[in-house]
Order: sequence, then C-alpha cells, then structure tokens
Amino acid sequence: MGMDACVIGIGPFSHGLVKYMDYPSEYYEEVPEGAAVFVTFFQCNATFPSRLLAQALGIEDCWDFEKHPFDRNSGREIDWELLQELQEGSEWGEEEIEGFKVCFDAGFKFFYLPNG
Repeated sequence: MGMDACVIGIGPFSHGLVKYMDYPSEYYEEVPEGAAVFVTFFQCNATFPSRLLAQALGIEDCWDFEKHPFDRNSGREIDWELLQELQEGSEWGEEEIEGFKVCFDAGFKFFYLPNG
C-alpha cells in the first residue's frame, strides 16, 4: 500500500499571512487578528516524497506519532535545503516553502500527517 502525506498547521491569524492560507483572501476579511486558523503545506501523493518530507522535518520514522507535532520551540531541526530539493517534481513550490517558514516563525504548531 502506498503512502501520502502533508503538513497541517494551526496558529494565530494575521492579515499578513493571508497569501499563504488555504482559501481565497476574501474568506479572511472578517477574521480577527489572533484567531486560530488552519493551513496546509506540502501535499505529497506518493510514498517516497512522503518519506523525504518526514526526513526534512526531522522525523526518521513516518509512523513515530510522537514526532508528528512540532513548532519552532520543539528543538526540531528543519532541513530547509531538502525542502527546496523536494519542490522539484512536487505539487508545491517556493511560495509554499516561504509560507511554511513565515507561519513557523509566527508560532504556528505543525503536524506531519501520513496516510497509508
């Protein structure tokens, strides 16, 4: 059975983050600053990129559920270079990496979500 994966985040809304959010900007017009919002990054639709994504996020075993949650205070080393390499041939690009980094720095809590 194959595996797919993505990363979801939850954190405090800021109008400066709208371009990285999952929905069109008009959906966020009435959202107050600081409200909790969700965002999705790095959708991988095959096993190999899903495993590489985990590795880039400092997760050795995709099924180590204890490692799935992380944020900037968790001491997790993000391999930004590997994330850059993974964008080739993926459904996401430079703007998604930028958005992830901005949300990471803004205090979002993230979860690696494998499926398969």
